[in-house]
This record gives sequence, structure tokens and C-alpha cells, in this order.
Amino acid sequence: DTEKPDWLPWLRFYLTSLKRQKDHLASKLEMQLTEEYKNLPPESVMILEYTAKHGRITTSEADKLLGVSRPTVKLRLSQLAQDGFLVLRGKGRGSYYEKG
Repeated sequence: DTEKPDWLPWLRFYLTSLKRQKDHLASKLEMQLTEEYKNLPPESVMILEYTAKHGRITTSEADKLLGVSRPTVKLRLSQLAQDGFLVLRGKGRGSYYEKG
């Protein structure tokens, strides 16, 4: 008659430790992003967050996202590209911005 080991305490410990580590890294990343973006206008931060999530952004996507005037959208995108946060790919209608 062999006794089966009780894995539940070990599994609970392991998963709790893993979650604690994930939470710690998430807070460090958020602090780092907050420091990096603290001097940027809110619209620029929104663009960068969208780009981080979707990989790229077009001017029309930024226009819909921000809900501000078209010149402001273009200004924010060009400032982000000039500061090295984004890179412009293409020209004209097919152009888009990627993370720099």
C-alpha cells in the first residue's frame, strides 16, 4: 500500500511565489514607464500605450484615439518620432509609426 504524495501545499506555495514575483516586476515596469513618460503630454502617453499594445499606429488611428484636432495629432506623432519614441515607416497614406 503506497501513499500518494499531497502536492497541494507545494503547488499553492509555488503559485503564490510566482504571483508575488509577477506583481513585483509589474510594479517595477510601471514605475519605469511612469518615469520615462512623466514629461510627455497626455496625448503622447496615450499614443505610446496604444503602440505598445498594437505594435504600430497610423495618423488616423491616433486621430480616433485622441479625439483632438488633426494638427495636434500630427504634432504629437512628429514630436514622439523626433524624441526617438517612435519611428515613421513609409510615406503618405500607407505610413505608420512603430516603437523606436
